[in-house]
Amino acid sequence: MQSNYIAIGEDVGAISLQGKQVYRVKTNKLIELSEFAYETWETIKTNSNSFNEILQQSLLDNQGELQITVNNLLKQGVIIDLNNSFDELLSKYSIVPKGMAGKETEDGYLLIALRNHDPIDVTIIPFLIWQLAHPFVPIVDVLNAVKTKVNIDQVELYTELIEWIPLLIVSEVISLKPLI
Repeated sequence: MQSNYIAIGEDVGAISLQGKQVYRVKTNKLIELSEFAYETWETIKTNSNSFNEILQQSLLDNQGELQITVNNLLKQGVIIDLNNSFDELLSKYSIVPKGMAGKETEDGYLLIALRNHDPIDVTIIPFLIWQLAHPFVPIVDVLNAVKTKVNIDQVELYTELIEWIPLLIVSEVISLKPLI
């Protein structure tokens, strides 16, 4: 099965330390990344990619160096492989809602990021996930709350989660963070 990476945490920015740029990502703590590691994390954040897709977008010709970087990002906890860590995602991570809800639309609701993004039109399930999410509540508890509000079976709910989480991250209306 091919990997499907998603980014964890939020971009804090870059600082110059001893003449060298260091990039920081905030999960439960600040993680310092090299420029290339940060660019890889940002690529995953904006595209939610498989390793081959990341390699195609990378400026590197060296697949080995990219694989080392991806492995380091996994170890640092700033990305996870959704295909290999779904149960862990549900129990050990939370959704941090960002932005605000806009008006109701024909298909659902608009979610609006606080940065310069176009509003994202979502159906009721991702809207409820966003609305019920909290930084200190595991994703599985958010999904259980969604199930109490909408008649949906677990498989369909998980499918919606897998489909929408990357898009909501890219649209900057949520981020994911590890619990404690």
